[in-house]
Amino acid sequence: MTSLRLALIKQCKYPSHYKHGLVTPVPKAYPPTDVSNDFRQISVLPHIGKILERVQLQLNQNDIILRSSQHGFTSGRSTTSALISITQPWFNATDNTCRDKAGIHALFIDFKKAFDLVDHRILLNKLALMNVNKSFWLWVKSFLSGRTQQVKINQTLSSIEGCPAGVPQGSALSPTLFNIHIDDLDTSVPEDLEVSTYKYADDCTQSECIMKGECSNM
Repeated sequence: MTSLRLALIKQCKYPSHYKHGLVTPVPKAYPPTDVSNDFRQISVLPHIGKILERVQLQLNQNDIILRSSQHGFTSGRSTTSALISITQPWFNATDNTCRDKAGIHALFIDFKKAFDLVDHRILLNKLALMNVNKSFWLWVKSFLSGRTQQVKINQTLSSIEGCPAGVPQGSALSPTLFNIHIDDLDTSVPEDLEVSTYKYADDCTQSECIMKGECSNM
């Protein structure tokens, strides 16, 4: 089995029979009232496939360098580190200062259908810009292509449909791929505007300190 895993990694291929997911709808709110928005689409995937994904992540972790603004799905970081990073500068600007106190303008962003709407072409382009190993890039491309899924509720199965976009929730690799997909969000704001970005998975906070009489850029 170990030799098979190594062969699949060397061939830059993700096994096609591991690409099918049984989607189990998990309620985000109780009781759920909106079929389209109140459920997480958690994919039940083969365990052997997840092992392959973890091996690849371990082999290529030194090449996957994310900005420090990301606190979700990141080793050594958590909601606590995210909150500290956000609130300490706010406290310093508004209360913990002997000079004129500033105000805070903040924008709270929640990515809709975050995992489901990841564009494969854009993701692969961003992965290439990281200069990751070519074999890993080809393996991720194989991982994303040709995926299928069907919904299972109790013992009833839906028809099988393809997945032209998105990364499967429930996969070991998907959280990292999503982080890569949104990693350059910070650079979308010009540096001279002095807007800070803080990310936790599919939640993002952007803020700036505004002194009295200054204009806001947000």
